[in-house]
This record gives sequence, structure tokens and C-alpha cells, in this order.
Amino acid sequence: MHVCITLRFAGTRYHGFQVQKNALSVCEVLQNALESLYGVRPPVKGCSRTDSGVHALGYCVSYTQPKPIPPRKLPLAVNRFLPDDVRVTEAHRVPEDFHARYAAHTKTYLYRIHNHPIDSPFDAAYYTRMPKHLDEVRMQAAAQQLGLDLLLLIPASIPPHKALPEGGADAAQRLEMATLATAELSCPAQVLDVEVKRRGKSYTADTLRTLRRQYPEDELWLLMGTDMFLSLQDWREPQEILRLARVAAFSRTGDPEQQRFARQRAYLEETFGAQVTVVENPHVVDISSTRLRQLLPEGREYLPEAVYGYILRQRLYGTHAELKHLTPEELRPIALSFLKPKRMPHVLGTEQEAIRLARRYGADETDARIAALLHDCTKKLDMEQQLALCRRYDIRLDELEQHALKLLHAKTGAAVARDIFGVKDAVYEAIRWHTTGKPDMTLLEKVIYLADYIEPNRDFPGVDELRRAVYDDLDKGLLMGLSDTIDEMERMGNPVHHDTLEARDFLLRGEAK
Repeated sequence: MHVCITLRFAGTRYHGFQVQKNALSVCEVLQNALESLYGVRPPVKGCSRTDSGVHALGYCVSYTQPKPIPPRKLPLAVNRFLPDDVRVTEAHRVPEDFHARYAAHTKTYLYRIHNHPIDSPFDAAYYTRMPKHLDEVRMQAAAQQLGLDLLLLIPASIPPHKALPEGGADAAQRLEMATLATAELSCPAQVLDVEVKRRGKSYTADTLRTLRRQYPEDELWLLMGTDMFLSLQDWREPQEILRLARVAAFSRTGDPEQQRFARQRAYLEETFGAQVTVVENPHVVDISSTRLRQLLPEGREYLPEAVYGYILRQRLYGTHAELKHLTPEELRPIALSFLKPKRMPHVLGTEQEAIRLARRYGADETDARIAALLHDCTKKLDMEQQLALCRRYDIRLDELEQHALKLLHAKTGAAVARDIFGVKDAVYEAIRWHTTGKPDMTLLEKVIYLADYIEPNRDFPGVDELRRAVYDDLDKGLLMGLSDTIDEMERMGNPVHHDTLEARDFLLRGEAK
């Protein structure tokens, strides 16, 4: 049984939720309690990372129970083994594919300021005391400390400060991983290939000159961690770097190097006229790239899911994952690595809808999830790339398909799913027909066609009516979906694929099983 539990915790003595190598975390004490309860230590998925000392009124964690305990009894059972500053308040059964991190859409932060000269003896640990008059203007300015409109991610082609690890990613692969990582960023972000395209070593001064030409009216910030910040004067053209950009340096909370950090800031400001803003206690995990590579494949928890999947798919950094016959959980990060970031919510939504439809109508749930995760695996390819795959897999195209890019990904995606992932024939066919449909579709083919059509991120006129029809009667919903597609294509003056017409006519004749 997969469950989602809600935690409340006082974070004073914890270094955030995420497990830390040399510090106590909320996740560690939770897993200790779960191990005491079940006799085994189940892996857990938290809804987000938190900083040291942060409290939580409602923090969600999902995991699969090694032994079934009714959700109504679970909070009291777990709390027996938890310290007093961590409590489980609720527990609910959730679908097996539920992931607390990806199901969380918003966060709410509460900042409490005690504006009184005398502390409260009861809750002093849970507020910041500010006995003076509050300067709201300065507070607002501090809240908008950086106020960035756009985050630019610029992978280096040849890093000048360190040698690339053997078996690591080349410049093009680092560019792809940076693009995939933007899917989980909460701020507007863009990946630039300015350093990948430039010959020779990737010097920051050269890049900033390029950015200044590209963004002549904008204020540029160079974001860096402690290690890079402490060596900035040794970079090529440090004065030029600090002339072209302001620096936002992330200082580790409680770092023994803090005094050195402060001296470095003063030195850069006095020597180069640098404008340095120190950002303390950011929402990051303090882990080096070297250590992260050492943790692979366990490093999934520290990486965006699609980036982790890309590393496995490309067999980077010494990984050697077997890609055939994966479970849906094993497949998900790898499937996401094939997609553009903006398409990931659609594919995950299709997986969710496929699960619901499979349960409603008795289709194989595992097959439905695998087909849903892979149905758009070649969607981002252009026409030339699609045709190349057709030649590779000996895929025959009719006259319409030879000129309609949107029709090709179903055929090429099915072929890739079979070749790379070894999917069974039923899954292959479900992916193959998810765009056009066909006469006499199997149950799984109908499920994938409709899951793709009505997944929760779809928002078009009539989609709610279609959803009701689908869950009332599968064939009724399928007929409505096919008919709507045909009507829309005809209104737009676009040709309709003959398989779609024949699928609709088959249902109109009442021949569906």
C-alpha cells in the first residue's frame, strides 16, 4: 500500500528535511521511526527540500508500506518512535505512482515577527523578534534582494578551472541536461549555448561581454557558490567580470569559512569595486559534483528526475543501467529525459489518467503506465529526424504522413519503445495508435488514446463534457473524441487521417467490442 503522511516538525535542531551526510535531518529521524515500526527502512519521498532550522506545519511525505497498516492508525503507530519535535498528523492511501514532490504545486511560507521589546516565554523559538519600529520599505527591498527576471544557465564547453571526469558528459550533453533541469525550476529560466559554440576554454569574461551585447539595458548578476567566490580574483580578467556583472554569492550557513568569505567580499569590493550581495541559507543541498557522481545511481534524490534519467540513458559517469523491461517507476525518469521540459507535465498527466482509466475499465495498469510514459518519446524531433527514424526502423508512410510531422511521432515512438525498452506488443500498439486511432481498438489502445486526450492539463472547450462521457462509457467517450478531432481538423481546413475516419465509422456502426 502506498501512503502519503503529513508531518509537523520544529526544525530547530535539524539541518532541513533532506538526509545529510554529517548532520541530523528530519528525514533521518522519520526513516529511523519507520524502520522501528516495519522492521525495514523504506525509502521516502518528501514534497520539497527545506533549510536548516525551518519549521513545518504541513509537510507531505510518500512511501510504500512494507507491511499494511490502516491509514487511520498509522499516525499514532509512527509517532511512538518519533522524537517530540516531529509528529505525523495525517495519513492517506494514494496511488502507487504518487510522488509527494511532483504532486506538490505550491508552497506557503509564514514569517512571524514579534514587534515587542519583551520576548514571549512560550513561543520565542518560532518568531523573529524585532523590538524596533518596522521599516516596511526596507523589508520589501530585502524580500526582493535580487529580483531576477530571468535565470540564464550556461554550460561550459571546456571549463578552465578543472578537468572533466573520465566518462562524463560532453558539452552537448551538459547543454541537454541543463535544459532538462529547467523543468523543475520555479523561476523563468533559459539555457544558452554561447559557451558550447565558442572554441577554446570557456572564460566567464568572454561570456559576460557576449551577454552585455545581448542584454544591453539589463542588469547582469553572476551567481556563484562559496568555492568559486573565494577564488574569483584568480579567474581570467576578474576586473572585467566585476565591471560587467554584480555578484550574488551563496554562503553556507555555519560554514567554518565564513570569516574568510567576509574577508573575500571586502577584498573584492576594495580592489575591484565589486558589487557583492551575499545570499545566505539558500534552498540547496550542500553537495559537490564529485560526491554526487559517487552517489550514482543512488543520486536520484539529488537530481532533477529527467536529468537523472538522461545520465542513465546515456550511461554517463560510469552508470550501466539496463533499459529493457523496466518497471514504471524505473522508467519514468528515463522517459522524461526524452522530452522538452514543457511537455513533461502532459506526459505525467497522461500517466495519471491512464492509471484511472485502466482501473475503471480493467486494463493492465502496468502496461497502461508504460505506454503513457513513452507515448511522446520522439515528439520533440523535427521532420528530418523523424524521417531518419522511419528509415532506420523500416516504417512505411502514406502520402499524408510524409508531410504531417504530428502524425509521425506515434509510429517512431512505438519503434523506439520496442527497440530501446523492449516493450511488449500490446504496449507497442497502444503507442502506435494513440494519435490517429484505428478501427477495432483494443482496450489498452483506447485507454492510451483517451488518456492522452483528456489528461488533467488539457484545457479546451468541451473537455469536461468529454471526460464525463469517457468515464460513463469508454466507447461513447472514444466516439466523441474521434468526432471532435475530425470536426476540428475540417474546420481548420486540414486533412483528416484515414485511420481516424475509419475508427469513428467503426464505432458508428456499433461494431465495438
